[in-house]
Amino acid sequence: APIAFVCHSLGGLVVKRLVLTAYLDQGQDPRKGVFLKRIAGVVFLSTPHDGSMVASIASIAHWFVSRSMDDLTASNAALLDLGHTYRDRIANKEAVIRHRVYYEEVGVWGTKVVTAASADIDLPGVRIIGVKRDHMGICKPLDKNDPVYEGVLAFLQDEVLQPREPNQNDKLDAINANVEKLVGAVEPNLLLAAEAAQLQRTVIVSLARRIAPKVEDFNQAVAELDSAVTTALRLIERGERGTNHDEFVNRVLKDVAGRVKANDIDGGARALDAALADLDASHRRSMAALLEEGVQIDTLRRDAASAAGRILRLAALEHPENRDARLAALFGKFSEWYECGRNKGVNFDLEIAIEIARRVWRDALESGERCDWYNNLGAALGTLGERESGTARLDEAIAAFREALKERTRERVPLDWAMTQANLGNALRALGERESGTARLDEAVAACCEALKEWTRGRVPLKWATAQTNLGNALQTLGERESGTARLDEAVAAYREALEELTPSNAPHQYGKARHNLERALALLAARRSGVPYAFGSVFSR
Repeated sequence: APIAFVCHSLGGLVVKRLVLTAYLDQGQDPRKGVFLKRIAGVVFLSTPHDGSMVASIASIAHWFVSRSMDDLTASNAALLDLGHTYRDRIANKEAVIRHRVYYEEVGVWGTKVVTAASADIDLPGVRIIGVKRDHMGICKPLDKNDPVYEGVLAFLQDEVLQPREPNQNDKLDAINANVEKLVGAVEPNLLLAAEAAQLQRTVIVSLARRIAPKVEDFNQAVAELDSAVTTALRLIERGERGTNHDEFVNRVLKDVAGRVKANDIDGGARALDAALADLDASHRRSMAALLEEGVQIDTLRRDAASAAGRILRLAALEHPENRDARLAALFGKFSEWYECGRNKGVNFDLEIAIEIARRVWRDALESGERCDWYNNLGAALGTLGERESGTARLDEAIAAFREALKERTRERVPLDWAMTQANLGNALRALGERESGTARLDEAVAACCEALKEWTRGRVPLKWATAQTNLGNALQTLGERESGTARLDEAVAAYREALEELTPSNAPHQYGKARHNLERALALLAARRSGVPYAFGSVFSR
């Protein structure tokens, strides 16, 4: 079960030292490593992270200051080292701990014991919260409506004391240790088809080993493996059946099919590259066929950059003189991979879409030409980022959408501008849900509101409803973290607006999500107004 610490004053420094001791000693004592992994959250109530007024605290609060605490005076070397080392461990995710930080806004005998600057733990995404209480009163809530009580309770219930999902390393270790289990979970009809095509189990195991280290979730890995086996069967069938291309192409395809069956997938890619090197521009149709085959081989090799390179080469081959036609063809390929990855849940297809968008943008940058592909790049990054446990993809998506807005201005292309604002809002909300502060969520609300300026109900009713739902999601998350009911009231209003346009017939999936989230927001509101904590075990999934 997860562990949370709620620390007042110098107790926060004790807990920071406890965390670092467990981190440093886990190699010698594995029990400390287990303990460290269980620490899910820390609340700091007026903790002087820079050591300010430590001596005064001991006097005012009647703290017993041990020898180990005695050297933590304002900004001395020991305390600076403690703060820097703790921040480094958290920032590098060597200890996965969420934080909530409060500081006093009222002085004791006219003096603030711990100032906002001293209370600031200086971690990305962690906002410090001022409370109109003094140093001794901040840890003594007056009632259930006290902002510290409400905030700490919501933090513990929403973010800390829920059953913790395995982190990425845990998931990867589990998948790598169970490759045989992964192979056994392949769609039975695919296994029958593989047997009929003489695709040996060793090949499927090899594909699983390529997939397992790059996929966080077991069920996701099964979906990726099913897709890879389908691709391998397609390559074998095309190579053995032959095509309407020339004999040279058919020989190469047959060679590639044999190599796939023999578990020599990398050799198949080399054979294709060698064959392509033997062709010139007069064999354009043959080159196109082999490039298409190479893309399929690259999906088995899990090499998205190589696949994207072949797709760009293919577009240049088909449209050597017409840039607009080439970009249109590339957008078609991007959409194909992106939609398959989004709709069928195959993350590697999204990786190929991301690489296509990056290459198109990079080529345009090098040639000094305009390129409105940032929104495409952001959409693929955001979709993949929401499925992954980290935040790197979401950070990239946000940066891409912000760049897109420099090209997609409201004055020039108002509806495209609104689409990018809506996409930006989604990415900010997803990132905000993974951070302890509210800055990203505030930005998400602002972006959704911007989108609604052009996505009006009269102009594009379903898009307007989608933006209202997205706005409700961001407001609801904010409402869960903040005291009071204002944000939750706004979320309910946004969901109800959306449901005036969304119906089970015109948008069943969106309608269902909006209904579920409305019910959740209403339940949260009722719980907050009654003072009875909401049962978070019944939360609906967004």
